[in-house]
Amino acid sequence: MKAYFLITHGSRSPRSVIARQKIEAALKKRCPRIPIGGGCLEGQEHSLREQMCSFAAGLPPQTSIVAIPLFLLKGVHTQVDIPRHIPDDRWQLTPLLGEHPAMANLLDAQFPPGGGRILLCHGSSYPGALTGFEILAQTIGAKPAYWQGEPQWQEHLTARTYAESKSPSSLSPFSRKGEKVVPSPTWEEFQGEGFRKIPLSPVAARNVYLLPYFFAGSYILDKIADQIKEQGQGITLLPTPLTPEVTAQMAEGLAEALK
Repeated sequence: MKAYFLITHGSRSPRSVIARQKIEAALKKRCPRIPIGGGCLEGQEHSLREQMCSFAAGLPPQTSIVAIPLFLLKGVHTQVDIPRHIPDDRWQLTPLLGEHPAMANLLDAQFPPGGGRILLCHGSSYPGALTGFEILAQTIGAKPAYWQGEPQWQEHLTARTYAESKSPSSLSPFSRKGEKVVPSPTWEEFQGEGFRKIPLSPVAARNVYLLPYFFAGSYILDKIADQIKEQGQGITLLPTPLTPEVTAQMAEGLAEALK
């Protein structure tokens, strides 16, 4: 017997719990015979470990429990905090949702043909955390931007920003403050990561699409929308594809991939 346990960041706002519960409900529809639970790393009365132990206590002792981190970027939470909360060897931990091999194609499909592309994520100060995101953005022909950190999306609203090479493999090396310059990867270096080659084309800055790399229900989506209204003349804000139903489907795929 197996069970699934979804892990989210959490906050003091009830909105974060409601968002996770919607994903749990969608996963239960997909997996009606599998016990489904969830917990938050922060913002709850009990620690994540206590939430996990409480869920496991209601299951038969022989149950194998798969913990699925609903995080999009590597960081201290995914690399340090969550692993140290795993209660015992009944538990298995999947890769974070942002490492799902279908993520690049999912994001690419949200953009209309033509126009400039910006992919906006939360950002992270964890060493090396943004490298995977920047590869992901390059793969779909988008400029990476950060809610917390640089560059922010406003910095990409110039025609010069989009005067790029027609091949992602020949993009200029990117760098960030306080980090070494990292050469852009060749296609051979990440063909095994499930990414699909998307060509870049020079476009005019007046036709720019911004896609938030956030889960549906995040309060930050409202703040992004407000910023676009105030500062984003000529930019179109696209809806995040990470709805509860899509997130549940991807979470199930990660869990099923474990041996």
